[in-house]
Amino acid sequence: MLSQTTEYALRAMAVLATHPDQLVSTVAVAQRAHIPANYLAKVLQQLTSQGLLKGRRGVGGGYKLAKNASAITLIDIIRAIGDFEPIDHCPLPTTSRDQLCSLHKVIDAATRQAIRIFEATTLQGLVDDTSCKVRPLCGKSS
Repeated sequence: MLSQTTEYALRAMAVLATHPDQLVSTVAVAQRAHIPANYLAKVLQQLTSQGLLKGRRGVGGGYKLAKNASAITLIDIIRAIGDFEPIDHCPLPTTSRDQLCSLHKVIDAATRQAIRIFEATTLQGLVDDTSCKVRPLCGKSS
């Protein structure tokens, strides 16, 4: 449902949410989020250009959240990387433009439900979730 790039962005932002007032190097984020560092650098630049991160180059540089983790929802991150919107019409030319076919109706309903969940979930909520043994990512805690 989500692209690999979007998954990487979500994981990187979750790691950065655990260090809210610190600059964290790309290498450190890559290690903690299990993302290739070269690929991650591009993702972090995109998140910075969308206003979700602040970055500083050079020795002692890195990235940190541009605003409080409680003010950043998962849908903010997802939409910073790409489109994730409900379906407003069937992409097939054989279908009426004013109604969805049964397949696209189901896809639209699932997308709308996912959007509601992503809108209601903040980075802070991931960090604070005590129902998981490791937070905010799978594997060893960071």
